[in-house]
Amino acid sequence: MNNFNFRGLIEELLADNLPSEILWFGARLRLYDQSEELRRKSSEAIRSQSAFMNQIQKQKINFIKVGYLRARESDPCEQCDYQTWKLAEKGVDVGLAVRMVAEA
Repeated sequence: MNNFNFRGLIEELLADNLPSEILWFGARLRLYDQSEELRRKSSEAIRSQSAFMNQIQKQKINFIKVGYLRARESDPCEQCDYQTWKLAEKGVDVGLAVRMVAEA
């Protein structure tokens, strides 16, 4: 997605030549430190989101932070019992829906 022209794509799809406010919704992120693996994963998520936000803000797209990032341990491996951490955005869809209803 590096340097992808999101604004250009959206304006081409709208094809009405009217100025548009474009909003992008994403989770509020935080650093988790329950394990080294989780610290690494959450640090990378924060770094990636920051770079992405900078990219889209240059295109005059507003990044709206709603919801949160949730950390969960995976189910243990049946052979070795090893568990890894998963990160998932929670509540972003609800935040988007609330904004859509409010705007309507």
